[in-house]
Amino acid sequence: MARNTLLNLIGQGLPLVVAVITIPFIIHGLGVERFGLLSLAWVILGYFAIFDLGLGRATTKFVAEALGKGEEDQGNKRSLSLFEGS
Repeated sequence: MARNTLLNLIGQGLPLVVAVITIPFIIHGLGVERFGLLSLAWVILGYFAIFDLGLGRATTKFVAEALGKGEEDQGNKRSLSLFEGS
């Protein structure tokens, strides 16, 4: 469990560190105005990510459980039910 916690922290923290390092270079390359537009696009995408409501992670969990039990048919049904809305 500690290993998974560490990997989750790295998975969350590494993009932050990369962003802090690379954003000044992006601003320099694009200019302030274009970077503002890029930031606006990132914000809009972030708002749409809120509407996921955890469905992506829940689907991954249930499909992984079904595949782990050898129930490939159940895994397929559960992954398709997300797209069907049932």
